[in-house]
Amino acid sequence: MKVKEKRKKSPPALAKGQLWKMDHTHIQIVDLGKMLVHYKMLRELGQMRRTQMSRIESMETYLRDNGATLVTGQPQAFSTEKPAPAAPSCRSLGRKKRR
Repeated sequence: MKVKEKRKKSPPALAKGQLWKMDHTHIQIVDLGKMLVHYKMLRELGQMRRTQMSRIESMETYLRDNGATLVTGQPQAFSTEKPAPAAPSCRSLGRKKRR
């Protein structure tokens, strides 16, 4: 006789650009490698913080243990896009700087 096990719905896999919400903080996934995740821990959205690294397994455990929820609709003020590139410099054009 087979008994169906009740399984908890597993949280979504980590992906670049995700925003996770906890009680007093947010975690933004900046980049995802084979073993490491680059993230920013933010108290307020739009705050500039340095990027930190951790193992993917550690981050998944941390998010699960702290009851993090994935934010689906990101506010317009919070964007993961990079700013437009600056004007080309002398070095990028192949010119030598005069002294």
